[in-house]
Order: sequence, then structure tokens, then C-alpha cells
Amino acid sequence: MVHSENKEWDQYVDATLLAYRTKKHSTTNYTPFYLMYGRKATLPIDLKFPGEEDESDNPLMERLYTLIDQLENDRHHVISIIENEQENKRNAMNDKESQRN
Repeated sequence: MVHSENKEWDQYVDATLLAYRTKKHSTTNYTPFYLMYGRKATLPIDLKFPGEEDESDNPLMERLYTLIDQLENDRHHVISIIENEQENKRNAMNDKESQRN
């Protein structure tokens, strides 16, 4: 993507960040955008070909409370996944260290 002689690397930052923030991460199974804003990112292709709206008949406040509850649940879920991954890494490193001794 960027060569050593290319001095225009900054032109790729926005696209790279968009790709990173809208890609589901294997550890959390969520996109960083969803975890930050509580919804799926709307990409330019979504504006050209709109999909079906979920819960479009619900009143605004009911939708808001649903989103808040869902986001809180998802964040707790992600925290537990990360803690499990950290524990697995810690155990693997401890096993590796004990095998050296």
C-alpha cells in the first residue's frame, strides 16, 4: 500500500481507519464502531442500496431504551470475552515459563 519513496501516506489514513473500525474483530465478535456508538456503521453503499429497517414501527423512546440495554449487554459480553482471552494468554505464558524451568 505505501512504499518507502511514497510521501503521501496520509491519504490512506481515513480509509484504513474506516476499514479497521467497521470490521468485526475476532476477539470481541463486534466492530469497534458498534461498541462505541451502539449501532452498525452506515456506509456509502448502504445509502445507495438501503436495507430493511429493524423496529421502524417502534416509538423513539422505546427504541432508545432498547439500544441502551443492548449496548450495555454487549459491552459486558465483550468484557468477559476479553478477560477470558487475557486469562488464556496468561496461562499459556505461565505454562511456557514453567516448561523452561
